[in-house]
Amino acid sequence: MNYKIISIIFLCAIKICFCNNCKPNQIYSLIAQSCLQCSNSCNTCFNTSESACVTCEYSLFKSSADSSSCVQKCQKSEFLNENLECVKCQVYGCLECDRNQVCAQCDQNFKLDIANNQCVLMNDVCPLLTNFIQGSSNLKQCNNECPQSFYQNMEALICEETVKCIQIEESQKLTFTQRVKQIKRINEDKYLVAGNACTFALVDNSWKVINIQILQNIADYDQIYTQNGVEYFQESFVIGNYIGCTAGSKLLVMNFQTFEVVSESDTNYDYFVLYLDQINQIVFLQSTQSETLLWYDVINNRVNQYQIDYLRISIFFQTQSNNTATYFMQKYDSSFQIGVLDEKRQFIIQSIDQYNLDSYILLDAKQYNDFLILISTTLNYDYEVIKIDIKQDVLALVQFQFRNAHSK
Repeated sequence: MNYKIISIIFLCAIKICFCNNCKPNQIYSLIAQSCLQCSNSCNTCFNTSESACVTCEYSLFKSSADSSSCVQKCQKSEFLNENLECVKCQVYGCLECDRNQVCAQCDQNFKLDIANNQCVLMNDVCPLLTNFIQGSSNLKQCNNECPQSFYQNMEALICEETVKCIQIEESQKLTFTQRVKQIKRINEDKYLVAGNACTFALVDNSWKVINIQILQNIADYDQIYTQNGVEYFQESFVIGNYIGCTAGSKLLVMNFQTFEVVSESDTNYDYFVLYLDQINQIVFLQSTQSETLLWYDVINNRVNQYQIDYLRISIFFQTQSNNTATYFMQKYDSSFQIGVLDEKRQFIIQSIDQYNLDSYILLDAKQYNDFLILISTTLNYDYEVIKIDIKQDVLALVQFQFRNAHSK
């Protein structure tokens, strides 16, 4: 099956979309067929809400919390860059820093280490140098360890709040202390949880730990695969009743019900999880060191290979029709490939093509049922929205380009 590619491009200007009569601070509505007023804080906008600014009104600046909102001044621990955007200081505990992220003043509980460009907890804040404080200012509660939902910043000696992290409680002296990467429900009252360092836990509805498995115990795992406790890439996965680990240039897969290692393969390079096809139980793996895409067939317990040339895949999504899975794979040069997993579980590449993104920078990619939405921008605040739809033997690309009227 060869895919027919249908490409439709719509072009309009943000300020003068289909119409030259809209005034500054207005946007043309295709639905209302009239000019609508932007928010008072916006000079140009993409809709009429407060947080829909493309550029800000005079004397206002882009917010660091929301790049589509404008503020009167930057907050504490922020600075204004050359693009009139508020940017947070990356030096923890810093109150004031310059555009090169060099700290000039630290918070009240810290002293400035100019040589290392960091804010260090003052010795007189806590009675013990091994204590942690919760919060960078005003809170002088010193603790031997940080409470739940906080992690210990060893460099600044401070308890930082962990955002959107599931806390798994102790049960029968079993604790799960790794950062959660994936959760999969395996029956009505049990879940499989994958965490950093190829650590897995079986938990119940109350998040009580029933069992813990570490597939590969690599002594210097954090140094090789993480930064500040966050993995560079996903090294572990849960698919069906199976758990897997890709660290250490090896693919290791275990049946979590029988605790039997069903596959152990040397991959020659460090691979990471690119995509999990839970429907067909296929694991796609990619490496920064190799041009070979690996895909592990869980049902047939087989590792397969596919050559992807010199560029890694940046976007991967699938559609499902009866017993056939169709995969859309986009690489960093905007070329894309369509692959099919047929009824015989054979992976076949159907077409290779490319669409032109010019100088657009990808902001977000979202899958909605059987189509994908890509949102991109340029440094001149031109925007492009692409809808990618795969049905039967047709791949449809619908591009909406919103050009800033002030861009050249």
